[in-house]
Amino acid sequence: MNKIYLFLIFQILFFSVNCKISNEDSAVYKLPKLSLLDWNGEEISFQDFDGKILVIDVWATWCTPCEKSVPVIEKLQTSAGSGFVFLGINTDTDKSPEEIEAKAKSWKMSYTSLLDTHHVFIDIFQLEGLPSFLVFSRKGNLIYRQLGIQPSDYPGLKARMETWKSLD
Repeated sequence: MNKIYLFLIFQILFFSVNCKISNEDSAVYKLPKLSLLDWNGEEISFQDFDGKILVIDVWATWCTPCEKSVPVIEKLQTSAGSGFVFLGINTDTDKSPEEIEAKAKSWKMSYTSLLDTHHVFIDIFQLEGLPSFLVFSRKGNLIYRQLGIQPSDYPGLKARMETWKSLD
């Protein structure tokens, strides 16, 4: 019986010492120091948006769900007010910037879109589906992530926007 108690005490001490989560080990994703080109060939750095809440729509021209998400994101952008920046990140590897821009315009996408033809952003955030919707706080911390957006998501996303304003 004493051996069992000693074993349990040892286990409790072992796990309490070795399984602590420190701030340094937390799973906070930071906006990378990364620049991507827009479809006009201009380099845009994510650091250009420091101090703003950055809302990112990751999409591709072939993605039917991406097309259906654009009106929801446009509606969010309209209701966002100041302090928010909306960006698209296109993941097509076989389309010209002109083709990507034409598709975005046909979908009535008004927000600037960047090109991630080498999937750098996708790999950093391990995105495995499109559309992907990410929100970064004013300090560049990932505060929200969603795969796919439906029109029925709008009320919940709109409500979350108030919370996003209060973070950082």
